[in-house]
Formats: sequence, C-alpha cells, structure tokens
Amino acid sequence: MELYRRILKYDRPMDAMVSSCLGLITSSVVNQGQACAQNLNLYLYPKYAEHKQKMESMAHVVSAETDRAFLMYHLEAQRLVPQVPGIPRVAKKTFEFQDGEKAIKFNAGDMVFVSVLAGNMNPRQYHDPEKIDINRDENKYRLSVMLCTTASVPSSSTSLSQFS
Repeated sequence: MELYRRILKYDRPMDAMVSSCLGLITSSVVNQGQACAQNLNLYLYPKYAEHKQKMESMAHVVSAETDRAFLMYHLEAQRLVPQVPGIPRVAKKTFEFQDGEKAIKFNAGDMVFVSVLAGNMNPRQYHDPEKIDINRDENKYRLSVMLCTTASVPSSSTSLSQFS
C-alpha cells in the first residue's frame, strides 16, 4: 500500500506509472529466481558443505528458530554472492571522505560505482567476512549499512543521501 500511495503523489500519466510498476515487478521476480539459484549454488561448494548439512537436518522442523536460521542462511548467501555486485550512482554534491590514509573527493555530478560486494566483505562490518555466520545481527544486512561500510564507497559518516 505504501508504494501505491507514494506513486500517486507524482503528477505523471497513469500509463507511465503502470509501466514503471510493471517493470519493477517483472525485474523483482527474475531477481528472486536468480537469488535462489545463487544461494543453492553457494551451499553446494565443498567449503560450505557443513551448512548445507545443517539446513538439510532442519528442513522438516517447523519453528521460529528454524525460520530465522533459514533467513540468516539466505542473507549470508546473498552477502557472499550478491545479485548485483555494484550500483552506479551520481554524487549530488561535492564532498570528501577518508579511505584509510587517503582522502577521496567527489564532485557533484561524478559517477560513483558503489561496490555491494566490497561492502559485504568488509571485516569492520562483518567479522571474518568469508565465513558463514547465521548469528550475525540482522540489521547488518540492510543495503544502506552494507554500502556505507566499504573502503570503495563513503564511510559510515557519509550519508547515502549524497547520491542520486
């Protein structure tokens, strides 16, 4: 409902809004299929065999704990193998941020490639990032948190609102 309310606030022709929504819906369905395939593929690697076995043993257990465990296995797989490795953005205004020892300046209008994968593998955000850990804080999987904690994008002190 919220999406519907927000769309109606714009003074655009209804056919244009319908086209936008249908495109979003269609691409979302495809992304869900891609995400499932990538998740399955990840857990078939020998490196993650122990997690596949744990999931198989939980498959017939119906409980809030197993629901959460499966959600976390999904989030961990999406963190390690994101559907989109990066997102191109445009800086709205000129700003600077520290990347370790180096200050990086972005001018308004600069194209920036925000690396989702680099953010997902940031050891400051995810302890032992190559390890699957279903006990991580669920809030760490929000896109804004992942994108603002990589060395290749602004630090957490830089707001995503600076990008369009």
